[in-house]
Amino acid sequence: MILAFKKHPMTKFSYEIGRFVYLPGRNIYSCHIRISPEAISKLDAILDVLKVFIQRKLPIVHLKISRPTENKPIDIIVFIDLTEKKRKREMNDTLKEIKALPLVDYVELKEPTFKGLAVCDKFYLLTIMGERAIILRRTLYEIFAKSLRDELGSGYVVWLYQLGIELGRNSYRYNRKLVGDDIDKLIAMGSVMFGQAGFGKLEVVKVDFSSGRAIIRVYDSFECELYKGSGKASSYFIRGIIKGYAQEVFRKEVVVTETKCIAKGDSYCEFVVS
Repeated sequence: MILAFKKHPMTKFSYEIGRFVYLPGRNIYSCHIRISPEAISKLDAILDVLKVFIQRKLPIVHLKISRPTENKPIDIIVFIDLTEKKRKREMNDTLKEIKALPLVDYVELKEPTFKGLAVCDKFYLLTIMGERAIILRRTLYEIFAKSLRDELGSGYVVWLYQLGIELGRNSYRYNRKLVGDDIDKLIAMGSVMFGQAGFGKLEVVKVDFSSGRAIIRVYDSFECELYKGSGKASSYFIRGIIKGYAQEVFRKEVVVTETKCIAKGDSYCEFVVS
């Protein structure tokens, strides 16, 4: 069961990522704190760190905490507004107090890159599930997903489709190493990681193992939203991902057809696996 309490109804959420803060006119500092792996089993370890800032009334404007992984330290990045000079003077004592906490291994304060911009640039290597990842804003991925596709035509869409198939296959194999052979967990993990990658929200509507058929919906497809108003189904890369993953699930060759698409005016993209 999921409980949600909303002041205002919302149908769509987005999550702003990035280890930086840009607030023009303010002096924002970033503070990197590393906590020992034992903190995962100590429920109050992170809270103890945050209490130091709260008790000293230092305004936290942004907070990032790395995803907990067994035997790995936890990184906390706190962005503090030190525009008022008296608050800046408190920081030395604050850092000493944090460093004295039992599970804290490392503390570092970084000055603004320029007034208004604070960046924690130590983590330029990004990972998801232990593998390196990169981020492409729409400005950049549109060049790959649309501009090159429009310019190069059928050869490029075939390449996108085949790339998607290989990505889907390898994602399944990687997920299998994580969760084992439980097919329900593999399907759930596939949906979760699809969303974590920012491709859209994937919903498995129906799976029939006896016939080797499935119905899958993708909401807010990053690929097809580029073609809204075109009047035709526009998924090649994501359709390939679904095909590659489904072939591993069903252990046989499948055909994936996009029967609904947001580029045609539908509210979601729907794929039939057969």
